[in-house]
Amino acid sequence: MDTPPPTSPSAPRLGAVPPARRRGLLPAWGRRLVEALADTAIPPGRRVQKRAGPVAVEGIDELLGELPWLLRWALLAGLFLFEWSALFLAGRRFSRLPPNERLAVLDRWHHGTATVRVALRGLLTPLKLTYFADDEVAAALGYTPKPFAHKAAALDSLPAGDVRIGRERVQAEEIACDVAVVGSGAGGAVVAKELAERGRRVVLVEEGQYWTRPQFSRRPFQMQRRMYRDLGFTVALGRPGIPIPLGMTVGGTTTINSGTCFRVPEHTLAHWRDDFGLAEFTAPALAPYYDRVEAILRVQPVPGEVWGHTSRLVQRGAEALGLHAEPLRRNADGCRGSGVCCFGCPEDAKRSMNVSYVPAALAAGTTLYTETTAREVLFDGGRAAGLSCTMGPDRVPLRIRAGAVVVAAGSIYTPLFLGRQGIGRRSGQLGRNLSIHPAAKAMALFDEPVLPFDGVPQGAFIHDLADQGIMFEGASLTPDFTSIGFPFYGEKLTRAMDRYENLATFGLMVEDESQGQVRRGLDGRPLMVYRLGPGEIEKLRKGIEILCRIFFRAGAKTVFSPIAGLPELNDEAELTPIATMPLVPEDIELSAFHPLGTCRLARSPDHGVIDPDLESWEADRLFVVDGSVFPSSLGVNPQLTIMAFATRAAERIDRRLTGAPRRFAA
Repeated sequence: MDTPPPTSPSAPRLGAVPPARRRGLLPAWGRRLVEALADTAIPPGRRVQKRAGPVAVEGIDELLGELPWLLRWALLAGLFLFEWSALFLAGRRFSRLPPNERLAVLDRWHHGTATVRVALRGLLTPLKLTYFADDEVAAALGYTPKPFAHKAAALDSLPAGDVRIGRERVQAEEIACDVAVVGSGAGGAVVAKELAERGRRVVLVEEGQYWTRPQFSRRPFQMQRRMYRDLGFTVALGRPGIPIPLGMTVGGTTTINSGTCFRVPEHTLAHWRDDFGLAEFTAPALAPYYDRVEAILRVQPVPGEVWGHTSRLVQRGAEALGLHAEPLRRNADGCRGSGVCCFGCPEDAKRSMNVSYVPAALAAGTTLYTETTAREVLFDGGRAAGLSCTMGPDRVPLRIRAGAVVVAAGSIYTPLFLGRQGIGRRSGQLGRNLSIHPAAKAMALFDEPVLPFDGVPQGAFIHDLADQGIMFEGASLTPDFTSIGFPFYGEKLTRAMDRYENLATFGLMVEDESQGQVRRGLDGRPLMVYRLGPGEIEKLRKGIEILCRIFFRAGAKTVFSPIAGLPELNDEAELTPIATMPLVPEDIELSAFHPLGTCRLARSPDHGVIDPDLESWEADRLFVVDGSVFPSSLGVNPQLTIMAFATRAAERIDRRLTGAPRRFAA
């Protein structure tokens, strides 16, 4: 079957790719440096002969035109520093060194302090992404994904309903409704649908665009730049800096996540009951809401035919260690194993909010404004009475009058949105208690074909250590994102990438007790601060060792660990040092995916931002319905629990709109 183009000529309004902001931002010295650095770090391999330098120059120049100004200048500053550091290390600027001396400079940075090592990785990451995302390069490595299957039911155009695209609005508007909702992710979309189906007039405001199946190009780096906030380069600062990718599209992060669906663990509910006094949140009390969400999303275990060979290898290795790898439960009825769940499902099989709850909300009468930014809550006395917004790049004013306001902008942006107006500060908890589920992965080379792109990336999980706060989940990757998982460069990198078809990747995440903060940065944007604690380090240490053993027991010939100093292991005996070696946060390559807790609920306004009905302690009919409400880390993927809480919240909001009093008094 033919593969549809990345954009659909039949529907030019939909998720139209905005033109690059500017080109030519990479100065002449930068072009010389990027070309020299890419050619040195990514030399031709056995399977790919295409030079990396020219590809990287064009890719970085385009990327600079899309990055927010702060990230743009950070990248340019890093390149400038690297270029001139060679003057002190080798006597000449890097771009003017002969090839053999360039490699020596890279080695000096790679074996420097943890800060220098992390900085080098940060500079090489966009170069690797742009090169291995090249279609010719990916194909040469064996990346041959399944052809698209055209389905009559696929969401090839905007669903029926009132969708107003912000960039097309040219004059100020005012609209009235019962409920104004900020954010169309797991919280906002569910609240909008549930209230609209109860007969309430709902307006849903989303900052991102509405992407549909024809735009899901199955080119991960391209889709990351379209649908991820800040092109996917959001990072929590601290020891170490930890990437936390966030969605900015209709459907929020549900559109670009793995589709994994867990109910909240019993031990987490017990923690809330015993330590926070939240006795109403029990498994039986939440079950009806979970049941409703799971039915709408068609949640089921991953079928064997799309489990993927990586999951089978991990199952083999887990059983050899006495552990149990099982199919994950996901919201992907009809999945064909396209392998790009985190970059928009090209088959619409994953029932993320953009193809499930949002269309249902529109069908029930919701008005959706895309590319529209909520600026502040409007008040009538002590009651939330609407939103002030701006539409499109020209910031055309939009005023929404409402009987209630729901903020569902996520754990990073909700506290900033409320804090700008001084809402939620009484308890001192606004923006605090940030948990992120620190995560790591390991990769392994097998003699047998793995075809990591074939099947569900997160198809299996191992829960044997869940009571210790360690959860193992799949993480297969396309060539571009596989390349950045290696700390290598030079011939070592290309040798590993030459065997891409034989690479398996699996991940783990840990339930964190450490807590970070979200603050307002100097540029008005969120500043996330998080420091990995010793408890998380020990969980990661144990999880990484077990994961590497699983790979060896499955028959891996080489395992690549995320621990600095042990990047490449060729025998299970080489894992022995992991148990005792000193580890600091910077020694582990980390990421995170589930920011939670920054507007936590509590039974008292002295201990939390919102009450157990998710209504603000400080303003009537102002509700927060997203991952920021949870009083602690969940230990599992949170989307299903956010949706269950949103379903429950919709009942409470509906009652408040009928005049029912608050159940919890400040």
